[in-house]
Amino acid sequence: MASECRPDTLCKTLAFFTQEPPLTVKKTEVVSVRVPPDVKNALVAAAEQERRSLASMVEFMVLDYCKTHDIVVEPPSKVAKSRKAK
Repeated sequence: MASECRPDTLCKTLAFFTQEPPLTVKKTEVVSVRVPPDVKNALVAAAEQERRSLASMVEFMVLDYCKTHDIVVEPPSKVAKSRKAK
């Protein structure tokens, strides 16, 4: 059938781009950690292999760990937390 879309055709790509865009998540939190050089080298190697930034790799690893260990991660509340006034 000529009108049938197979997964390896342009139809799959077109279907992907016609879906609603995902909700954007505003990244407002900062996490700063000190690690030994070998741990940083491992993080850099993992990020390069996955073609991710270091921040994206850390985010992925934490969420994957939570998923693997059945840790429930609550979505952020709709009301943004205000920063402490100085």
